[in-house]
Amino acid sequence: MATALIQLERQALALPPKARARLVAKLWASLGDAASPLSASWRSEIDRRCREIDDGKIEMIPGDQVFRETRQILQKKRTK
Repeated sequence: MATALIQLERQALALPPKARARLVAKLWASLGDAASPLSASWRSEIDRRCREIDDGKIEMIPGDQVFRETRQILQKKRTK
């Protein structure tokens, strides 16, 4: 079982971002409301964002780019 889970995790992480987001949404939905520590409003927000990703309405930005740009903004504010 553990080996199969590790293999499944590797396969899932190798998927493109949109496919991973879709997989997360499906897995999350499969847990049902009782398993969710999130409020209904947060679940609704997550569903909305996943739909936007699936529909191509938003541009996905790689995490390393987000962190790099954030560091640059913070550095500029510190030097003022």
